[in-house]
Amino acid sequence: MTSRDSLKNYKILFMITLAIIVGGILFKMFIIY
Repeated sequence: MTSRDSLKNYKILFMITLAIIVGGILFKMFIIY
């Protein structure tokens, strides 16, 4: 595995984590209101 592939995988993992966090916040806001 090259460093570029590792960076690409890290970027994908970061985007997935960010999507889960944003989704969780929006879900909580939707439940509250």
